[in-house]
Formats: sequence, C-alpha cells, structure tokens
Amino acid sequence: WRRWHISLSSWFRDYLYSPLGGNRCSGPRNMLNLVIVFFLCGLWHGANWTFVVWGLYHGVFLVLERTRFGALMERLPRVLRHGYALLAVIFGWVLFRAPGLKATYHIVKAMVIPSGFALDATTQVALTRERLVVLVLASTVVLLPRGFVLGRVLDASTTRIAAFARFAVCTVGAPYAALLVAAGTFSPFLYFQF
Repeated sequence: WRRWHISLSSWFRDYLYSPLGGNRCSGPRNMLNLVIVFFLCGLWHGANWTFVVWGLYHGVFLVLERTRFGALMERLPRVLRHGYALLAVIFGWVLFRAPGLKATYHIVKAMVIPSGFALDATTQVALTRERLVVLVLASTVVLLPRGFVLGRVLDASTTRIAAFARFAVCTVGAPYAALLVAAGTFSPFLYFQF
C-alpha cells in the first residue's frame, strides 16, 4: 500500500490531514478529519458517485475501528477478524470497480442474496469474465498446497481421487483457465481509465 500510494498518501497526510488537525485534535474532530480525507481521496480516484461512496466507505471504517467497535474486533478470534477484513475489502472493491451505483447495488445484492435473477444483463456479462479469473484462482488451491487448507488435504492424501484431482488441475484445469483468461476480451489496466 505505501509503495504504490506513496505520493498520494503523503500528499493527503501533509497537505490535508495535518492542516485539518490530524491526530492533535479531539476524538470527534479527528474522526471527521479522517472522513474528509477519504472522501477527497475517493474524488481523486474519479468523478463518479461510486468513488465518492468508496472514499466515504473507507473513512467510516477507519472511524468505526477507532471506537468501541474496534476494541470489540480486537477481542474476536483471529479467523473472525480476517473474515471481517476480507468482507470489508471485497465490498469496497465492488464500489471501486462498478460502473455506477445502480450496478453496485445489483452486484452487492447478488453477493448477499445469490440469485440469477438479481443481476441485469450488463452485470451478468461483466461477471462472466470474472468467473474465469475465479477459476484460475481456484486452481491455485491445488497448485499451491502449502498455502491453502484444501490444498493441504489433497497434498497429504494418498487416495486415487486426490491424486486424480491434483493431476487434473495441474495438467488440464489451470492451463485451460489461463487460456480462457488470456483469450478473453480486452481489459485495460484499471488506472489507465482515469
């Protein structure tokens, strides 16, 4: 995060957060400063309501984690804290990547209430390409056995089914998924779109 956003982060810190009072002011004022900075960070990423909401989303999470909610999260088991962080990040990326708030609503609705009827045609087409990426990532479950639970089970298992699963993913599934992604439609680097 710091290497990629070094100039953005330092600019917001030096020219916005610190002049607003930074950490040197009262708790409520500090929380307002955080929300203002992340609101403007969202605007910096693009003049679209999704970026504004994305910035506010992150600002609100920073504020929440400085309240009793943050203290409560610290007492939870590590796996639940990781799950919370993963969900917060996933929903945040929907805001960042969606073309508009309406599409964001449909995508989040489909994530929370799985149903093929929840998505409009444009969103379904967009998600079709993402499924190919999911297929590639899913194949790493077996390809990188030390890093994932299912991979460890398959790696430790000596049954014929586990051996066949490893062979199928390594020799057929992963290359096929990589070819599908490579042959997909043109997808420019996200930051070239600004």
